[in-house]
Amino acid sequence: MAPPTRSKSQQQGDHGERIVHDVVDQHPFWIARTQSRDYGIDLEAELTDPVGEAQLVQGKLIKIQIKSRGRIKRYETRVAISVERDFLQYASEFKLPVVLAAVCLETQDVWWVWLQEWIMLHETRLANFARQQTVTISIPLNQTLYSGLSGP
Repeated sequence: MAPPTRSKSQQQGDHGERIVHDVVDQHPFWIARTQSRDYGIDLEAELTDPVGEAQLVQGKLIKIQIKSRGRIKRYETRVAISVERDFLQYASEFKLPVVLAAVCLETQDVWWVWLQEWIMLHETRLANFARQQTVTISIPLNQTLYSGLSGP
């Protein structure tokens, strides 16, 4: 019997999770929580109120799905990442916001998109390409995870 192996894809996923965890956890307004069992959601983040050197937790959560790639191609104003259609359906059922974090391992840049909002804005496109297994999501280059954690 062959010993278990860890694939390159799994290594990239683990590396991307660490990057996103650190971006969230080092932000003054957020704390990161790993998910002990990954069924499509990799990380949870909770909004905090900084009080001196402490953080007062607020009970306001987001879920984060991380897609890591060795290199993410940049276009003039955006990056693009492929997501499984089944996951989009899963994310649309959540009562909490689900954020997709796209991680470029080469540069350690992270971009984000709020999936439920993206799904609503692209309903027609999704219906027109209903037979596709994956969907490409474009994210503006200036929509970095760190800046998003600082915004509304």
